[in-house]
Amino acid sequence: MLCLGALPASAAQPASTSAVPDAPPAANAPSQPATTLTVAQESEGIVTVAAPDKSALPPDAQVLIVRRQGRRYESIATGKVAAFQRGQILIQLDKSGLTKLPQPGDGVVLMNAPLNPDVNDKKESIDNLIAKPKPPPARPAEKGYIQGGIGLLQADMTSTSSTQANSAKNAPSYRFKFLQGAYYSDFIPLGIEFFSVSGDFPTSTYYQVNTTSSQSNSVLSLNYRFRPVKRHWRFWARILSASWDFKTNNTDEFLLSTQASGLGVGGRVAYEWAPELWTPARPAWYSENDLVKEPLFGVTLQRVFFEAGYFPSLSVKDNGVSRGANSNGSSALDLKLGATAMLYWSEIPLLKRWVFELGYHYRMQNLKFSGTTVSEAGGIYTIPQSGTGTETEKFLSAFIGVRFEDPLSDIFSKKGKSE
Repeated sequence: MLCLGALPASAAQPASTSAVPDAPPAANAPSQPATTLTVAQESEGIVTVAAPDKSALPPDAQVLIVRRQGRRYESIATGKVAAFQRGQILIQLDKSGLTKLPQPGDGVVLMNAPLNPDVNDKKESIDNLIAKPKPPPARPAEKGYIQGGIGLLQADMTSTSSTQANSAKNAPSYRFKFLQGAYYSDFIPLGIEFFSVSGDFPTSTYYQVNTTSSQSNSVLSLNYRFRPVKRHWRFWARILSASWDFKTNNTDEFLLSTQASGLGVGGRVAYEWAPELWTPARPAWYSENDLVKEPLFGVTLQRVFFEAGYFPSLSVKDNGVSRGANSNGSSALDLKLGATAMLYWSEIPLLKRWVFELGYHYRMQNLKFSGTTVSEAGGIYTIPQSGTGTETEKFLSAFIGVRFEDPLSDIFSKKGKSE
């Protein structure tokens, strides 16, 4: 802190028009020397200051040398009291603080230790004046949504068997409708997806006897949705539960009614061009102050993706004629490659976001049986034990649906504001 009481009398003028008015001395401030201290001369880094006694500047005291420039003062040097000789104080200049050589008439100011702080000088108050780096903004939560729709698939089914059992389970072409839906939360990175398909199609036995068969398949998955990586890549981890049910009115071993189910794990990887709740941007000429809002319309390719699911243990059961009571070692693999596009049209009430998806599916079941078999009553063929087989489905799918923002998000956000 500077003790300005030691400046020349002419230095008592304010430094500038914006200078703070003189304040009354603090209660704990030391007494100011009444004598004016000025530079008498400077020689080889030693400044001589005329003083009546050595108490004007204590030994080893730090001083500041200033020069008046109009109504302002310029700091030109710093130094330390070195000695007191014959009514003169000798000051050793500090080269690091020297900007100009002191001249006779320059003021000498004692640099006192800081006074006891008042309430405005507390460390907490000073800390508030220091600019602190702002923490990086928190990444916004992933937006949740709910989606539902209907689709159509064109498929074919083939099977192989180590025995005659179920060897005629082939359908070269059939077309089924399916339902598909998803829900992802605003609050946690989890979501639920389901897929359900069923229908009837013609089949024939080994003896070319036409029969009516039906098949249904459902998959329910619990998904963990990761944040995008490098803006465009996104990954999902999935836990899957699936069931398959094939029914036929055939009575011999060539075509069997079978139920299968199992739990599996899987994942999905996607390259996204647009967010899952995409909204097209307004034209550059549009202004929110326009009296008439222009309708908002746009179409975009939202993502391409690949997903896989593996079911390490299937429970398989034949109804009626049976290949065995135990199916340990049976498994299934489910793959899908697809692309999703979105359409947004603000003029459609509620249904503003439409989703279109094309996909190619590949599903294979690897079946193994053991235990006692059940052959056709009155038949001439006995199904051997420990039979194996595979069933393969390939199909193209087209889906159309609508996508909404997570309705629970609106409910809880409004509740939070009301509270």
